[in-house]
Amino acid sequence: MNGDYLLKGRLSVLKEMGGVLILVVAVFVSVWYAFWIEGKNTQTFEVLYTWLTQDYMSMNLMSFGYIVIKYLKKVFLIWLFGWFGLTAPLSWILLFSMIFSYGFTTTALILLFGGRGIMIGMFSYGVQAILAVSVGIEILKRSMDLIGNARGQVKKQYVKLLIPILLVSGIMASLDLGIINNVKILIK
Repeated sequence: MNGDYLLKGRLSVLKEMGGVLILVVAVFVSVWYAFWIEGKNTQTFEVLYTWLTQDYMSMNLMSFGYIVIKYLKKVFLIWLFGWFGLTAPLSWILLFSMIFSYGFTTTALILLFGGRGIMIGMFSYGVQAILAVSVGIEILKRSMDLIGNARGQVKKQYVKLLIPILLVSGIMASLDLGIINNVKILIK
């Protein structure tokens, strides 16, 4: 009896703080890695600079669909792995890698462009990153509910998360296509 109470208490703390813990650790690791790699591998920074200065596609339906699928894949896989108890740790790893990617890119932009790097990051992917990470953390919280309590109502609520996932992916793709072409102004 006491063991069940302790397990439920740990799951509750993990549910509430797990996403935030992943966020903090991933950001710290990504910043550390960017500083560590700065002097050792300049090719990574050259690729980032090339990505920012290349000519982008004009906004059309094909590029919009491609970007929606790009964002949908990340968040949907977190959702899918969170559905099953055995694959739930993979959803945590996916969220960690997504946050790590945003943190590393932001740090690299700051190292490349100084203070302008913060603005470039915010304008090129900042809002999209905040939306994706927020949805990912919410999915992890709901996944912990699903693992701890696999009743029908919880499963229905978890399936309903697909609607915000689709909406957020569409919003992020719209932001990408509407903003990314104007980032070049900040680089010059």
